[in-house]
Amino acid sequence: MKKTNRERLFASTLLAGIASIGVPVAAGLVTMSLAPDAMAQDYTNANLTGTIVDENGGPVSGATVAVTSDAQGFTRTSTTNANGEWRVPQIPQGTYTVVVTADGYSTTTSRDVRVQVGTANAYQIELAAAGASGDEIVVTATRQVEFSQTTTGTSIDVSELSQREPIARNITGLILLTPSAIPSDTAFALASGQSLAPASISGATGAENAFFINGLNTTNFINGLGGATVPFDFYQTVEVKTGGYQAEFGRAIGGVVNAVTKSGSNDFTGGLHANWAPNDLLEDRPNALFRQYSMYDNDTFDATAELGGPILRDHLFFYGLYQHRDIEQQTASTGGVVNRTTQDDPFWAPRSTRSSPTITTSSTRSGIRPRRSTARSTSSTRTPTSSIRRPS
Repeated sequence: MKKTNRERLFASTLLAGIASIGVPVAAGLVTMSLAPDAMAQDYTNANLTGTIVDENGGPVSGATVAVTSDAQGFTRTSTTNANGEWRVPQIPQGTYTVVVTADGYSTTTSRDVRVQVGTANAYQIELAAAGASGDEIVVTATRQVEFSQTTTGTSIDVSELSQREPIARNITGLILLTPSAIPSDTAFALASGQSLAPASISGATGAENAFFINGLNTTNFINGLGGATVPFDFYQTVEVKTGGYQAEFGRAIGGVVNAVTKSGSNDFTGGLHANWAPNDLLEDRPNALFRQYSMYDNDTFDATAELGGPILRDHLFFYGLYQHRDIEQQTASTGGVVNRTTQDDPFWAPRSTRSSPTITTSSTRSGIRPRRSTARSTSSTRTPTSSIRRPS
């Protein structure tokens, strides 16, 4: 039986519709299986790259570069290409020991090589001829200037900064250390329900920034003012992107704040912290056109306990933090409206981290080719819904 043109058109349209539905579903399944690793790598991990040269500055090809984590003990290896370049992708931030071996050269070790999210982790290591000064040489890797990055901003090691400089113990205080970041209007603080207004980045308002914690978008989607926060002692690094950031960090006109929290290591660590900021220590301000600062009140107290260490050495680690906080705030307007806020709910957040077995990669002119693609580094963060609150 011959089909009419109408029937042929209907059949082809039906098949095209089924195909258009099936392909995205299949692609979505593949994307769902791969997305967690990709997202975790983009937000919380970094790349370590470098160049191996001889005493005359010439590239050394075929050298083996072994990178070992000082905190978690795992090892990644890479082989240099014809230009002496090597690359170890997607590793947790921290310090590493790099050991370079090559035919005709002494084994060279470089310790305390720092890897941090949001920075150019590129180093140059110089090799000496074999037998020049013993079997093994310890050198300091020289950080290289990376001109291929397009992202502008600042990456802050929170623990190191807080030990060296006095700084406000909140995320806004860290953001304001970034060039092009300034305090926004105080009205944004009242609208966001926080005592400090979100920062204005690159000329945008305080409502046009995006906030991420361990890859989770914590931006206040109601009005865009700030985002959910964690205790100051929970931050490991905070990266503030002011421009040129990747597409996955989109949905922001101003800047992107990408925070990574602490995790466990092979060493047991712990601490107790307490902070008290009474209202009597705050400055007295004269009343303004719309604010009765004479009626302002802000009493803050918090106590934090943290503990981390290995569950299975070199493979599985844990970290946990608990904070009790008691915050009382009062604001008043010249129109006679008084707002008083009390916060006394605790914050707690356990985190487990798993390191991967050794992965070997080889550098080629087109990039990095993994020799064993089944092994990878993964981490999981479990934060109860009650521990991170979005501002109202």
